[in-house]
Amino acid sequence: MSGRATLLATLIAAAFLPSAPLHAADRRLGEITDACSLLTVPLAVELLGQPVKPLASNEHIPTFHSQCAFSGLERGGYMISVAFKFMVKAMFDADALPPEQLDFNAGFASGGLTHDEKLPYPGEAAYVFEDGEHTYLLLVTGIDGPEDGAGEQSTLVAHYRYDHPQRPHAQRRDELMKLAWRHYRLWRLGR
Repeated sequence: MSGRATLLATLIAAAFLPSAPLHAADRRLGEITDACSLLTVPLAVELLGQPVKPLASNEHIPTFHSQCAFSGLERGGYMISVAFKFMVKAMFDADALPPEQLDFNAGFASGGLTHDEKLPYPGEAAYVFEDGEHTYLLLVTGIDGPEDGAGEQSTLVAHYRYDHPQRPHAQRRDELMKLAWRHYRLWRLGR
């Protein structure tokens, strides 16, 4: 392949990346990945075990947030969702906040729930919440975003929800952790 063809192929491939990867020394992301490019219909069907429909609330605003959710069509109580948001960094700065404050802020951002589990990975912290047949995961990525409208520094926070009445919490948690790791690798490494 000629040099010009290689360059063209590289530019075309880069245009189809959901978001640009971060460099090792760069912990900043300019835009949020489109959540529906990562939570696809085939993946939702696999996780819910039935045909799915997208929720009307799905939206993508690259400099603020992106959310994508699917519910099952055959049986009620089945849902999978992901939401990526640039939130005020001061609320989720693991280096600056006492652990208790970070824990409180994670619970507050998750609807006031108390976490069942806190992991030091991926990212700065991953909080797992269980509420009956609902399993939630809040990922504090440690990846900075753009300044918000008030000039405050932001950071990328990812929120996952998985409702599947026939699967135990541990299995739902494991599936959400797989998604979180996949997304974190994409943001940090581009793969």
